[in-house]
Amino acid sequence: MAPVVALALAGCATAYKVSDAGGPQAQVVFVEAVEKAGLGEATLQTLFVSETQACEDARRAFGLSWIDPNSKTTRVPAERPVTLFAESTYLTLRINAGLIQSVPLGCYASATFTPRAGRRYRVEHRAPRSLTRCQLVVVDEATGARPADLRIDPAATCRKARTWNRS
Repeated sequence: MAPVVALALAGCATAYKVSDAGGPQAQVVFVEAVEKAGLGEATLQTLFVSETQACEDARRAFGLSWIDPNSKTTRVPAERPVTLFAESTYLTLRINAGLIQSVPLGCYASATFTPRAGRRYRVEHRAPRSLTRCQLVVVDEATGARPADLRIDPAATCRKARTWNRS
């Protein structure tokens, strides 16, 4: 029950939509990159997008959980910097003094780069179950290369965006 509640809460933030629907765009494909959960566990990976590079402006693009497909795609504006905030969470059910408790463990990162018009970028937030070495990876699907101006902050979190940006 607790993982279901946690997964539902992850959808509270304002949904992301590209701001300039008529301008040049690129695609971001967010690919599930967590170890599969075991009995009594659930996983959730969430991608937030900020067109201003500010956490306050980040909007939830989508989440990937055990009930979702292995990847989802969104459009972002091209030819100007965008910031992607990734969050990976493992939820484990534990019995403590006869009560079932949900224990969330997570890691966070951000990537800022300038997408090129018409390109597709594969984004993975690689999060092992131990959460000791989470890694955010962004590559151009056509070339397999990282964007030239890619900046990754392996500890960035944008958790406040979920409470500040409700519609």
